[in-house]
Amino acid sequence: MTDQSRTQPPSWMTTLAAVTFTVTLGLGAACQTGPDSGNATSSNEGNVTFPNEGKAAYVNNGCAQCHSVETQDIEAAVSSEQMRGPDLSLIGSEHDADWIVAYMKREQAVDGEQHRVPYGGNDDDLQAVAEWLVQLQ
Repeated sequence: MTDQSRTQPPSWMTTLAAVTFTVTLGLGAACQTGPDSGNATSSNEGNVTFPNEGKAAYVNNGCAQCHSVETQDIEAAVSSEQMRGPDLSLIGSEHDADWIVAYMKREQAVDGEQHRVPYGGNDDDLQAVAEWLVQLQ
């Protein structure tokens, strides 16, 4: 094995990273209404789009393992129906971002029940997810 092969990623990994960056950059630009906007816009299909961070954090931190967001075409990837949580499409009409953050940190309860799984992501991701969910209402 040469020194060069130990320090450089395989070509497929470089290509994947470039494609992911390009798609993310394009989606981020498409989801904003102005250069400093965090406001929602409507897409051609009738779905609502948001700043990429909240939706990406939702998916990347495993929220979609239990919860769907039908208005955004996100289906829960549950292994059993016992693990299926409620659809979160309208959670923002019931609770604000601060409440969602507290619930995910297991500092808040619904009918005496805390969220089943403690949130494993960082605080910035959690805030982005909560704000994204509130904007879905």
